[in-house]
Amino acid sequence: MVSEANVNRPNGNQSRSKRIPVVDDEPIVMMMVEMGLERFPNCKILTASTGREALQKVNGQSLDLLITDYCMPDMDGLTLAAQLKQRYPGLPVIMVTAHANNDDLQQQTSTLAIQAILDKPLDMPHLEQLVSKYLAIRAS
Repeated sequence: MVSEANVNRPNGNQSRSKRIPVVDDEPIVMMMVEMGLERFPNCKILTASTGREALQKVNGQSLDLLITDYCMPDMDGLTLAAQLKQRYPGLPVIMVTAHANNDDLQQQTSTLAIQAILDKPLDMPHLEQLVSKYLAIRAS
């Protein structure tokens, strides 16, 4: 499943939409994140349920932030993040997982310069704070 929500709010800023892929194989998590990000002005949320779908969906587009699950069936979030960081140097990545306390995962995310790892179930206010922070950094 791939969908796209364009959330545009009048804010006097006519700059291009911020593009945020949200990738998770759990539809309820993807829906929660998408709904949580609706409050951000001028954002285009690109959703995909697999890493491969995400790569196809974002091909050729500019990106501002990636939010991805760690454990997915066809490609894990680390592989997706690594491939997108090659195409989009400096792309901030927020990884969501039920395995955040895994030492190997912590080391791998550090190596890939993943900005944040969030435990499931998600703390949506914390995720929204991080999104706001990383979008502001990208805009400067």
